[in-house]
Amino acid sequence: MNQLIQQAATKYLPFDWRIFQALVFQESRFDPLAVSYAGAKGLAQIMPDTFAQWSNSKDIFDPEANLAVGAKYLGWLYGQWTADRPEADRIALALASYNAGLGHLLSSQRLAGGSPAYSDIIARLPEVTGHANAEQTANYHKHIMGHYAEFIANPDHK
Repeated sequence: MNQLIQQAATKYLPFDWRIFQALVFQESRFDPLAVSYAGAKGLAQIMPDTFAQWSNSKDIFDPEANLAVGAKYLGWLYGQWTADRPEADRIALALASYNAGLGHLLSSQRLAGGSPAYSDIIARLPEVTGHANAEQTANYHKHIMGHYAEFIANPDHK
């Protein structure tokens, strides 16, 4: 599994592949047949419409195809956050966009007066998505970075 994750991440992402590994763990606990309450599917928890748009495969549960779409999509989200900001903020905004949707994060940024800072944007997210969803998105980033730290400390983690 780690080899497939690493291959997809190194092909489509400009940052440490283990951040994508942590996202996949957070999303599915490495279960290729995972389905969320919202209908996201597979290892990277891709919505069917997103999968159809970003993949030539018809099998959303195929690990290689699912991971490729997840990494491509995260890389595209990362590329949307081009303003001058610390790299950690750019990654955090890409992760938050993966979770809450790019449009919600951009609306939150507008409410934050166009600030490029992750902390300012995430602070205004409750006005866009509601407090529970905004808290879930903020925690999503924290959980992923916690898993990332675990994967660095324990490279054999499966």
